[in-house]
Amino acid sequence: MTAAADSVPAQAVEPLTHRQRRILLALAIAVAATRFLAVSHSMWDWDEALFASALQHYDVAQHHPHPPGFPLFFALAKIVRLIVHDDFHALRAVSVFASLFVFPAFFALARSLRFRIRTCAVGATLFCFLPNVWYWGGTGFTDELALVTALAGGALLLREDQRRRSYIGGCLFLAATMLVRAQNVLLLWPWIEASWRRIRAKRASEVITGTALIVVLVVTGYGIAAKLTGFTEFISVTKEHQRYIATVDGALNPGRIPMRNLLQDFLFDPFESRAASTVLFGFALLSFARPRRAHAVILLTFLPNFFLAWFLLSPTGISRLSLGYIAFDVLLAADGMDVAAAFLASRIRAVPRERFAAALQMLFAAVVIGRYVFWVWPGLEEIRLHDSPPVQAMGWIRQHIPRGATIQVSSGLDPFAAYFLPDYKIVPEQKGLDLSRGAALSVACIVADHTDPSPQAINFQRPRQHLWALFNRRYFEASVGVSDVGSRVSE
Repeated sequence: MTAAADSVPAQAVEPLTHRQRRILLALAIAVAATRFLAVSHSMWDWDEALFASALQHYDVAQHHPHPPGFPLFFALAKIVRLIVHDDFHALRAVSVFASLFVFPAFFALARSLRFRIRTCAVGATLFCFLPNVWYWGGTGFTDELALVTALAGGALLLREDQRRRSYIGGCLFLAATMLVRAQNVLLLWPWIEASWRRIRAKRASEVITGTALIVVLVVTGYGIAAKLTGFTEFISVTKEHQRYIATVDGALNPGRIPMRNLLQDFLFDPFESRAASTVLFGFALLSFARPRRAHAVILLTFLPNFFLAWFLLSPTGISRLSLGYIAFDVLLAADGMDVAAAFLASRIRAVPRERFAAALQMLFAAVVIGRYVFWVWPGLEEIRLHDSPPVQAMGWIRQHIPRGATIQVSSGLDPFAAYFLPDYKIVPEQKGLDLSRGAALSVACIVADHTDPSPQAINFQRPRQHLWALFNRRYFEASVGVSDVGSRVSE
């Protein structure tokens, strides 16, 4: 870092040199290339099966997809589907494409918060290699698109460069992130701050324009989702889904794990890596040793989404749900690494202080990133190279059981059966059914979301290990129990 950089006022954006631009571009490209190492070989979760069905027939009332419908994500996936001839691959393509821009979006947000260039770069790299940020970017879920649009919107709104295009662009990205995930309306603080600055500067016309743009886009997007579903059905199923989240996933469920027991996982260790995440959180706390205005902005921006998740969302999906707020931990941690590095460098006078501090900060980040990569790598290889157990089970049925046969399906696999087996007769699983009686009942096989120890069963499993907490803690096993009818037709 140069002396000129050190002389930049605390509230000014540190300028980028030509050399820094080249380095950051190379780093962004390198990080983007690693996103392809997390591309899932197949769908794995209930939601992905529902999403794939939604590309064939969009109907929020049938949870194709879940309310309120993720309209922007599906609009983009529909466009991709014109050239990608597979529903899941189209969904995945949208997520992977969004993941390529996480580094520049996070870097831009950190820079708008007036962090040093090296802290911005360290934070963006750390964030991209969080196991959940890395993994979910290769799936068919909406979260990576919601994440990158939220980061980009916050970066533009917090720039304080007084340019109209920055504010309007930030409003566009805010509307986009809400059109992907409606609860991202809670990421409203950057818009509030930017709007208030413009009102005080007597530029209220920009606020009116930006706000109108947000309202029109969001209302139009969800209005289209309601129109495709039916307005009455859309409103009814959305209210029902809200009740379900509060009473089943959320704190109103008396059987939910006590909130105090969930605090660590929701707050800073959503994928249970333990040591690395604890160290990262320690650095985040260290950031407060050097108080700055950015702390308040970060907390006001991301804590509402944290409280929503902690109070109301499912404890089995913390890894994915935390993507809506986990950026605050990394922003603070990258700054905390700078605090620690500067302190240690100030105690050693035999070396150039600034260079030594920079080297220490990068070393801290490299150790944490290395630990995360080592921790998550086997899981990424598994999901990149192999189909998930539910997809393997569906593939086995299509290969061995003739079309039109009766298949009993456990409730956990309903969306998979509806998507992969439309030309079979699908009936609910009868618990305790003796497969030897399958011939009398004309049941070819039973497919379930667990292993089956019976000799007539074919089991499909995926190793749990670190994937258990990184994923949604389900669908690691599937089985196909073949009846006498199924045994004869599969030969």
